[in-house]
Amino acid sequence: MTGIGAGRRDGMAAHRGRGACREDGEGETPMDLSIGAPRAGTPERPHVRRLVRLAARPRPRPTTRPTTRTGGGRVPSRLEDLAARGVILAGGVLVLVLMLWGHFGLGAFFVPPARTQVHQVAVAGPYRVALALPSGQLTARGPNTVAFVLEDRAGHVIPGASLRVEPWMTTMPMSARPVVATSRADGQVVVHPILGMAGTWHLILTITSLGQPPTHVSFDVGVRWS
Repeated sequence: MTGIGAGRRDGMAAHRGRGACREDGEGETPMDLSIGAPRAGTPERPHVRRLVRLAARPRPRPTTRPTTRTGGGRVPSRLEDLAARGVILAGGVLVLVLMLWGHFGLGAFFVPPARTQVHQVAVAGPYRVALALPSGQLTARGPNTVAFVLEDRAGHVIPGASLRVEPWMTTMPMSARPVVATSRADGQVVVHPILGMAGTWHLILTITSLGQPPTHVSFDVGVRWS
């Protein structure tokens, strides 16, 4: 028993000696975790050299170039871009031409309206109205002279009746200044309408005489630029 106890005491003493060495930092080799040069006595390895070179190499700055992509993720070519711009430009020109054609009377310049009949007759209510064009075909520049003759259904002239002439275009909501006149003793009414645009016009007449309600009658006339 004495030998066993002595051996155990020697082992514990040795263990305490190793612990003291750890605490003092003696007898233990410290670890070097850097990627720099290998420690003295350590064999140099190829992969360590590669890591050192990669770490020392300067990193390139990231560059981004903005690109415009379509819904499918493809950048349109220059030809496609020019084609799209051409379609947009052609659409704008077409809209402008249609506006000039319809709203500014360009169509009447290339395709003049039909010539107006020099003598026309319309019947409305108790009246028979005859239209005549002493100045010839009506023009936008004028001057224009339009004569009306008011008669009853029996063919008798009606003097002293009030006649209001209001021109309206048929292709757009545009009107000219109304003209009001009174029929003479021979039943004739002469007006000088100012029509500012070429095209087809309605001459809407409102006839008012004693003992009769207002009656409306209209004539279609063609107006040319000159």
